[in-house]
Parts: sequence; structure tokens; C-alpha cells
Amino acid sequence: MSLKKFLLPSLALLIAVATLALPRTAPEAESSPAGADTYTVDLIHSTMMFELRYSGISTFFGRFNDFGGTFKLDKSDLSKTSFDLVVKSASVDTGIKKRNGSLMSPDYFSSKQYPEFRFVSKSTKVLGGKKLEVKGELTARGVTKPVTCQVVYGGEVPAGKDKVRAGFDGTITFKRSDFGIKGGMSFLSDEVTLRLGLCGEKKK
Repeated sequence: MSLKKFLLPSLALLIAVATLALPRTAPEAESSPAGADTYTVDLIHSTMMFELRYSGISTFFGRFNDFGGTFKLDKSDLSKTSFDLVVKSASVDTGIKKRNGSLMSPDYFSSKQYPEFRFVSKSTKVLGGKKLEVKGELTARGVTKPVTCQVVYGGEVPAGKDKVRAGFDGTITFKRSDFGIKGGMSFLSDEVTLRLGLCGEKKK
């Protein structure tokens, strides 16, 4: 047998033995930091109302009956809270059918042309405790403007065997004229406050 034929198999055997003798390092565990959970708005347990002044002498109230969306919540870091909410403008309800129709008209919401309002948050600041300042963008009648929402986190409760619910209360104040909603400016205030009572649900 030639020296070359003898050395090659022997060298391969030595390499294999040396490899087996090396200490094996345990693989690193994959990091999976706790992030924000996504909750779907539960319309049955949520409310969205608006208010503005009438002729400076009283407050006019209304509500929206159809809205939804999601919010994200990290209970260990509330600054990670975010919202993506959609409102059907034709679901406006003031308790009077004729007045509802007026608000859906081109003078106000123009609901046929712009069927949805939307709020998408961009940043969240913890003001202290469970109070948050959420800055985002409100879109209405095809116009998008920055707004600020004052929010209070209400906590979380179980909802049956496999679900939990979390809630927020919030207010957004803005000028409706910024969005082209200019009907009734002689007797209805330009400033509008939107009040949110949001309940969201997720699976455990």
C-alpha cells in the first residue's frame, strides 16, 4: 500500500475523533420579548359620542352606532399602546331621524362620498399612572390632520374561559372646519369633542 493511500484515511479518522471530542455549546435560546397584544374593539361594550355647543347656550350631543378597529396594549409598558379606529359616518345617531339625515349630507359628513372616519395613532406618552397622551392622525371627508387624544387605561378583565377584555376612555378635541365640515357654523361651534369608551377583546 502506498504511503498516500495509508495517510489519507488515517487523517480523516483523526479529524472525526477530534471533532467528537470538542465540547458542544448549547444553542442560544431564541429571544421573544413580550410585545404589545392586539385587541379587537368589542362594539357591544364600547361607546363613541360627540359633543359641540349650540349657539353658545347649551351642549349638543350625538353618537356613532357603527365603529370598530383594534388597539395594541403592553401592560408592562403603556407607551407601546396604539390605536387604529374606523367609524362609519352614516351611523350617526342624534335621536332625531331628520337631524341624522342632515348630518350625513354634503353640508356636514357627506357620508355617501366619505363613508368612513379614521383615527390612527402615531405616538403615545405616559403622563403618569394610567393616563396617556396619544398623538395621531384623524381622517374625515378625505382630509387628514394631526390630533391629540387624552386617554385613561381602565385595566383588563376575563371574558369567559379563553378571552380577556381591556378598556380605555379617551377624548379628542378638534375643529371640524379643518376637515371641511362647515355646516351650521352660525349656530354650532367649530370645536368638537369626541368621547371614546373602548372595550377590546383578545384570546388568551
